[in-house]
Formats: sequence, C-alpha cells, structure tokens
Amino acid sequence: MSSSITQFGNYYLYMHRIRFWTPILVLFFSIVGFYGWTALSPHSGQKVNGVWSEHFYQRAPTGYEELTDAFLHGRLSMTEQPNPELLALPDPYDPVANGQLRHHDWVLYEGKYFLYWSPLPAILLFVPASLLGLPMNSALACILLGSTLLTLLFALLSRIVPNFRSRSPIRSALLLLLLGFGSYTPILLRRPAAYEVAILMGSMFAALSILLYTQFQIVDKRKHLWALMSVLSSLFSFWSRPSFLFVPILIIGFIVFSYRDNLQRAFFVVSTPVVIIATAMGSYNFLRFGSVLEFGAQYQLSGIRATKFSTSWIVPKIQSDFLSNRFFGFFPWTTTGISPFRGKMYPAYNLEPNLGMLVVMPWAVIICVVAWQKRQLLFRTLNLRNQVLIIACTSALGAWVIQLLTVSGTTWRYVADFAPFFLLALLSQPLSLNGSRISLNLNFRFISAFALGVLLYQNQLGGRYSLGLILIFVLCGSRQIAIQIHATLLLVLATAWTVGIIGLTSLTVGGFDYYHFLPYGFWWWQV
Repeated sequence: MSSSITQFGNYYLYMHRIRFWTPILVLFFSIVGFYGWTALSPHSGQKVNGVWSEHFYQRAPTGYEELTDAFLHGRLSMTEQPNPELLALPDPYDPVANGQLRHHDWVLYEGKYFLYWSPLPAILLFVPASLLGLPMNSALACILLGSTLLTLLFALLSRIVPNFRSRSPIRSALLLLLLGFGSYTPILLRRPAAYEVAILMGSMFAALSILLYTQFQIVDKRKHLWALMSVLSSLFSFWSRPSFLFVPILIIGFIVFSYRDNLQRAFFVVSTPVVIIATAMGSYNFLRFGSVLEFGAQYQLSGIRATKFSTSWIVPKIQSDFLSNRFFGFFPWTTTGISPFRGKMYPAYNLEPNLGMLVVMPWAVIICVVAWQKRQLLFRTLNLRNQVLIIACTSALGAWVIQLLTVSGTTWRYVADFAPFFLLALLSQPLSLNGSRISLNLNFRFISAFALGVLLYQNQLGGRYSLGLILIFVLCGSRQIAIQIHATLLLVLATAWTVGIIGLTSLTVGGFDYYHFLPYGFWWWQV
C-alpha cells in the first residue's frame, strides 16, 4: 500500500514539473527567438537623416572580430595597420583631424591599433568558435549572452523567492517576460556592437557569480569550490565591464563573513582567483602599453577623455536614465525629442536620448513603496534572500554611481549595466510577501507635493494638472488611503506595459512615430 502511495506521489510530482516547465520553456525559446530577430534583422541600428546607418545594416566588424584575428595570429595589436595619413598628422589624436582616418573607439599606441575593451569576449567566445569552425560575430555573441543572462536571472529569482515552483506557472511566465524585456537586453540587441557584447558578458558573469554564491550558501559539500568559482566569476564581470566593480566587492565581503571562524580558508578562497585575474589583467596591459594599470583609454582616437565630475551632471543623468525625452522614436534611440533639461545641463555633458527606466517600468514605484513600508519585515534577518537583494541592489546602484562619477554623458546602453539587477530585486518583492495581495498606503499630501515640485521645475505650474494637484493638496491634507493590489494582476499589468514599450517598439523597427501612431512632437511631459 505504501509503495503505491509513493509511486502515486512521484508521478504527481513528475506531472507537476511537466506542467510547470513546459510553458516556461516554450516562452523562453520564444524570447530567444525574438532576441535573434532583433539582433539579426536588417534594420538594426540607427537612422540618421532618414537613412539607415550602413555600419550596422551591413554588420560591419565591431572590434572583437579583429581582436580575435589578432589573437589567432599570436598578436595583441590589431592585424590591420593604421592609415599612413593618420600617422602623418601633427596630432593623430585630434578627433577632428582624424575623423575620416580612424576606427571609432580604437586606440593608437606606437603606430599600432589596440582595443581598450576587455579581451574576455574574444578569449571566451570568438576564439573558441573560430577554432571549432563555428560562426561568431557580435550579433550572435549578444544573442548567446543575452539568453544566458535571462536563464541566470530566472534561476536566481526562483532560488530567492520562497516556494517559487509551487506557485502558478502563469506568474512564472510573467516574470520570465519581465526579465527578458525589462533587463534592456532587446535594446542592446538592436545594435549589437562591441559595447553591447561587453555589457552583456559583464551582466552574465555578475548574475552567474550571485547564483554560485547562493549555491555556496545552501550546500554542505564542496563549499570552498563554489565560493572560489563565485569570486572568480565576479572578477570576470568586473574585467568585462568595470562598472560591475561592486559585484566582486560584495561577493568577497559576504564570503569572508561566512568564513569568519576560519579566516585562513577565506584567504585561500578569495586570494586565489584575485591573484589569477589581477595577474592576467596586469600582464595583458603591460605587454601592450608597458604598464600594468594602463588599459589604453587615454589613447583613444575619438577624443573622448576622462572629465572631472560636475554636480551639473546629476539632473540630466537622472532624466536620461530614469525618465525619457520622448516615448517613441527610432529604435534603439527610442526617445529622440529635445530634453526639457537641455538648457539646465552642464555644457560639456553629452546626452544621448534614452528610454528611461521609469518609462519602461513605472510599476517599479509601487513595488518600491511597498518594499519600503515592509522594510522591517523584509530585512529582519540577514538570510540568503536578503544577501542576494543587497548584492543586486548595491551592484545596480554602484554601476549607476560609477557612470555618474566617471562618464560625462549618458547613453541608452548604460542603463543595461544596472537594469537587470534592479529588476531582479524588484520582482522578488511582491512574491516574497505573505498573501496574494499587496497592501499600499498612500499619503496624498506627500504625492501631490512631489508632483507639484516636478511641475515647478519644468515651469508648468500654471497648467490644469497643477491646479488639480493643489486642490488635492488642500482638501486631502495628510490623509492616507490603503490600496489592496493583487500580486498576479500587478504582474499582468507590469508585463503588458513593459513588453509593450520594449517589444512593440522593436517590432515596428522604426518606432511608433515611424507608423504615425502618435502625433509628431508627442512628449510625455506635455500638459
């Protein structure tokens, strides 16, 4: 009798896994197919003066293809020689004089071309593919890395959310869609060049390091191996993309804390990968430029140099990364309108129009408010879930701060440095709280005062919306209203909005403006 019950139980679990994973796998491969279409469609890239940029239309080499060729020929410099006219210039680094003679973002040192980007994509993807006779270019690399990143993010979410697999497959499908689109991967895939390869590889290794860290915490055997692999992966993320600096810092910090009773073991687990990666990075730099700390950025031919930080960058950075100049435009530059902050920003600040995070996922505000109101419940103990949330949130914020301090400009691709990990932390909140409903307490005075401040800054305090906010401010005062939101309904609305903004804009290639779905000049701040 007991044997029959056991067999029935095993059969039930088996069927439950099938019912759970079948729609997830179908949806996953559909998203991967969309990634492939986005990266390989002929009109990926930028439209300038009504003409599609031929650099991306023809899939011109982007740097890693040439670096791979150099590695296969036993060189660290590019096999292509600089134009003699470039070398004959009085100042070859003058971006105006070398404009027609240089490769954009390549560096020139002692008469040779180099890349200042990380060599990891070439070493780990392009060279092995060439040796095996497999096709590989930046578009294919971005598809592979983006799909791997999606898998790792979903695995992380399933690990830190209690009873994830016992919940509805519909919720899991919605979460997969949000991770696939809200991570900004489709935006990177619309122009898969060297920058996008480096960002996706950095994000992939960062997610892998966090997943390995969770494995280190939950297993009893081979813990040292999992810890070492987590640190190594976090260092790979930093080498791929320096904006992921906080990932190895936090991973190492938590691992040392876990080994606080055995610091000798912690020293071995941490120091081994650190020495290996530091030696590799230093040797690569020294063999190219004669200095272990020189990555080559100062030898760029495009004239981009490090600029002293200015507080005037903060407003346009916030506006570009979190808001938007315009809802739709030509993908991936989906916000091509004139910024209302243009007259207020630092003169040397380079603003490339963005599709801001709060436009892609405005529902994030609701979850952040709920998380803040439940902060004592969420962070009562420093358990594994909260450690992952700390790593994800700090890594996202750290990447944004690093860009704020070191880059005198914003661009759509930079959002993808921190969006995936902010999204990971965000989506775990409504699923981790007890109950299927989310309670939200709203203070009318605070909300209306904040909205009035925004309108005042934009010189639109006299509009009809402002008058309505003032009326709410006076009549409602400090009253609060409690709202109950069903978690699944919130996920449905969030998925519809985010996938609609990113996915449909990508499907139309030219954006909604291209098909005249919206009147020309439609801006989100107009009243």
